[in-house]
Amino acid sequence: PTPPKTPAVETSGWFWPSTGNIVRTFSTTNDINKGIDIKGIKGESVLAAATGTIVFVGAGPLGYGQLLIVQHDNQWLSAYSNLEKIVVKEKQIVKASEVIAEIGNDRSGNSILHFEIRRLGKPVDPMLYLPKLE
Repeated sequence: PTPPKTPAVETSGWFWPSTGNIVRTFSTTNDINKGIDIKGIKGESVLAAATGTIVFVGAGPLGYGQLLIVQHDNQWLSAYSNLEKIVVKEKQIVKASEVIAEIGNDRSGNSILHFEIRRLGKPVDPMLYLPKLE
């Protein structure tokens, strides 16, 4: 599936963080992926998927590259990794669809945004929360 070319109108409290094609979906089985991977262009804007507070900016665990985490409330977080440039700081409040970073490269050199939504610390399938694709 391909997200819309412009940020979709919010329907569930969440917005698409990027406009590229989904190249890897959420999976908890053999090839585990705790989020979705969205193809992009290096330097392309990454948007906050919902309003919240930046709680982490920096190097993530192995395979995540530069990582940014937004806390939305007591239950929900969103995480964005493989970032080239981060344009927000920890403790900064961001609005849904505000530019927070730029897409960088994954370990293989592909321009990919890795995006996760977590509820109570556990990864959930972002496709269940993002606006439906047309």
